Amino acid sequence: MLQPKVPSPWPKLRQRFGALARDVYAESVVEGAVLISRVLPANVSGVPRLHVSFANTLVRMLAIAVAAVGRVERALLGSRGFTVQEVREATASELQTKAGQLRGEGMLPSAYDVWLGARSEGRLRLRCAYDGPRVRALLDTAGAVDAESRVCEPVPLDEATMEWVRQRVARPAADSRLQVWRALKRRLYHYDAGVYAFHGFPRNYLLSPAQWAGLLEGRPRGSAAAALDVGAGDGSLTTAFAPLFGSVLATEMSSPLVCRLRDEGLKAVVTDSIAHRCVQETPCDVAFVLNVLDRCKDPELLLKQVHALLPEDGLTRTRTLPEPEPEPEPENPHPHPHPHPHPHPHPHPRPHPHPHPHPHPHPHQVHELLPEDGWLVVSVVLPATQSDAAYSRGKSQLKWSVRGDMKHTAADFEDAAASLILDLLQPAGFAPLRMARAPYLCAGDRFSPVAALDACVVVSRRCERRPAAAAAAAAASEPPPRAAAQPMQPGLLVGDEVMPTTGQDFLGRPNTGPTKREVHCKPCD
Repeated sequence: MLQPKVPSPWPKLRQRFGALARDVYAESVVEGAVLISRVLPANVSGVPRLHVSFANTLVRMLAIAVAAVGRVERALLGSRGFTVQEVREATASELQTKAGQLRGEGMLPSAYDVWLGARSEGRLRLRCAYDGPRVRALLDTAGAVDAESRVCEPVPLDEATMEWVRQRVARPAADSRLQVWRALKRRLYHYDAGVYAFHGFPRNYLLSPAQWAGLLEGRPRGSAAAALDVGAGDGSLTTAFAPLFGSVLATEMSSPLVCRLRDEGLKAVVTDSIAHRCVQETPCDVAFVLNVLDRCKDPELLLKQVHALLPEDGLTRTRTLPEPEPEPEPENPHPHPHPHPHPHPHPHPRPHPHPHPHPHPHPHQVHELLPEDGWLVVSVVLPATQSDAAYSRGKSQLKWSVRGDMKHTAADFEDAAASLILDLLQPAGFAPLRMARAPYLCAGDRFSPVAALDACVVVSRRCERRPAAAAAAAAASEPPPRAAAQPMQPGLLVGDEVMPTTGQDFLGRPNTGPTKREVHCKPCD
C-alpha cells in the first residue's frame, strides 16, 4: 500500500539556513563597525582634521563592502521589484476621510499607506494638497498673515517625484542592507548606522529641485545666497536644493556622517550646536531645519539660535540700471552749439540745454541697500510626535506645544500645521511666507519599497520678537474683549492668549496650571 506523499523538508531548511546566514553576516558587520567606532577619534566641533578623515576611511571601506554584497545579492536574485502603473495625488475625498491612515501601536500619527490595493498592482497615492482656506482662516484669526500673502498655496506633485518613486519600487534596496541596518541600530548611533548600510543609496526624499525652486523664489540674494542645513543626515535632502545657492554648509553630530556629506561634495562640519564658532563665522541667508525640530533636545532654543544667526535688514544687493531714454533737445535760437566764450549781449542769457554734451550712459550696476531678512525653512512630520534622536547624549528632550504631539489629541494636518506656525515659529520671530504639504518618502527593501510620512514644509522670514518687557506687560494686563462671533481654536493663538481644550493643557494632559514651557505664546526667555 502506498504511503501518502510527504512534503520535502528541504525548502524550509534552505529558508532557515538563508535566514541564519543573513543573521551571521549582519552581526559580523556590526562587530566590525563597533571595532571601528572604538578607534575613531572623539567628535570635535569643526571641519574634520586629517587624522579623522583617515580614520573614517575604515568606515568607507566597510560601507563599500556592504554595498558590494548588496549588488551581488541583486545580481544573483534579481531586483525583485515591480513596475509602477500609477502615481497620483490623493483626492479631496481621500484626504477628508484620511484614506490609508495607519493606526495601531507603534504607528506614527503622520504615517499613511501609499499603496492602492495590492502592491503588485503598482498603484500609489501621495498626499500633497490640503485645505488651504481652513489653514488661512486659522492664521488670519491670529493675525499671522497679510491679505496678499501666498502662504496657503499647495505644491502639486511633479514628474521628478513620481520618477523617484518608480525607480525605488522597480529597484528596491537589497534585503541584506536592511538587515545590516537593523542590526547596527541596536549598537550604534541611529544615523551612523545608515552610513554603513546605505552607501550610494540615498533613502530619503522630500521635494524635487523644481519644487524647491518654486518655494524659495524671492529668497535673499537669489542664486548667490548662502544656505545652512542643520542636521543634514546623509545629504539626501540637501542635494535637491543645493544647486539653488552659491554655497551650502551642512552640520551633523558625528564625524562618519560629516565625512559622508563631504564625500557627496558638500561642505560640512561636526557640531551639535549652531552657536559654535564654525557655524557662526559662515555667512547664512537661508537656514534649513528639515525634520530636526521634533528630534532635537530643545526646539525653542534651536529656533532662537537660528534667529540670531540669520541677517537682519540691510543686505547689499547689486542692481543693473537700464539705459535712460534720450531727451528731446529744445530749439536753440543761437546758431552756435555752445555758449559764447565772451559775455552774452543779453542781460539774461538762455543757457544751453547741454552745457557739457556727452553720450548717454550705458547700462551700469549700482549697489543699493535693500530691506531683506534671512529666511528659515522648516520641515516637520504632522501630526507631530517628538522623539529624541540623541537620547543617550546630554540632557533629556524638552517638550513643545505643537498640537498633535500626544497620540490622544485629535489634531489633523491643517490644525497641526497652523499650530506649528502659531505656537512655535511665530513666537520665535518668524513670519510665514509659504507652506507646502509633501510626502517625506523613505526607500526600503522589496517588502516595503516606499514608505511615507505626512510632512509640512514652512518657508518663513525672520522678523523681530517682542522684547521681554513688552511680553511681561502683556501677560500682566487683561486681554481686550473679543466679539462673540470670533472663533477660538483650542491650542491656537487668539490675540495674545492660547486657548487650550477645556480642562486640559496644551499637550492634552489634565490642566494643573501653566509651566514655564507652556507659556509659549510669549517670546523665549
